[in-house]
Amino acid sequence: MLFLKHNLRNNRGIAMMIVIVTVLVLTIMGGVLLAAVNNEVKSRVWLEERITARYLAEAAISQGVYALSHEINDKMNQVYGEESSDPEINLAALGEANLELDEGDMKGSFGFQLKSLEDDEDILTFRLFGIDEEVYRTVPNSDKFVITGTGTLSDGHRKFIIEAEIRLFYSLTGNRVSDYEVLEWKEIFEE
Repeated sequence: MLFLKHNLRNNRGIAMMIVIVTVLVLTIMGGVLLAAVNNEVKSRVWLEERITARYLAEAAISQGVYALSHEINDKMNQVYGEESSDPEINLAALGEANLELDEGDMKGSFGFQLKSLEDDEDILTFRLFGIDEEVYRTVPNSDKFVITGTGTLSDGHRKFIIEAEIRLFYSLTGNRVSDYEVLEWKEIFEE
């Protein structure tokens, strides 16, 4: 019993050491938890920005397909039945650079560029296509195009680029672009 009393007297500071170690362990665990939450928030924000930039780039691709189809339809109808006409479309001039979007959380800009895949030029020419002896249709010389869509967040630091290779289908009876298909789709995210 004497031995037990002697040990307790010598260990009077142990309670203080236990408190200090416990506080230190809890502080370290709190710091780790705070760092984990901070990383999770940063990760969520980064993912939301990436998704927003991707949606902007996809909007640019859609706008590019619409603009190209609309312009080709106008030219096909403009020269319908006129053998002497030689229309052309400047694909570089048709592309749009900074269409602004400011709707709720989606803030940024998007744009697209067009290029013919077959002749690798910026000018799309047309040719007459004879259906029978008396009926001609004007069709573009190319049906494959590359549309590069870019979505940029409003801060300008995050950019998503989609390069879509598309093929247009022309309706000779309706004298217009009837449909399109995506042949290849490449995505690039830049920070």
